[in-house]
Amino acid sequence: MIDKNAFLQFADYETAVVQTPEWSQLPTVTVRNLNGLEQEQWHAVSKKLKADGVEVGVRLQCLACVFGIIDETGQNLFSVDDADALARKHPKVIDRIAERIYSLTAMTSHERAEIEKKANTSQMNGSGST
Repeated sequence: MIDKNAFLQFADYETAVVQTPEWSQLPTVTVRNLNGLEQEQWHAVSKKLKADGVEVGVRLQCLACVFGIIDETGQNLFSVDDADALARKHPKVIDRIAERIYSLTAMTSHERAEIEKKANTSQMNGSGST
């Protein structure tokens, strides 16, 4: 018999270690896949940034890092408030970390490109209105 509480408490995320040699004090970080609520928030932030006319590439990668980088106990290392600070880090490292998080989440580059394409289209359509 399946126990609902045990089922809901089960940690069903995948983790991976990402090499970050550019950060000599932190040569690796541990990441995990995004859960459903985090993916939903990632999409919502994507839409809002795009509606506000903000370039989304690095900001979305940093948001994925906020949700996906974990400490040794499996807890998120960053909060959403840290996303802008992460955006100031080396873009090559942020890209590498975010790509691994996307991979674990099974969020394909095609899916991300479609989201960005839709956002850019809505930006262009919205920019001409007054």
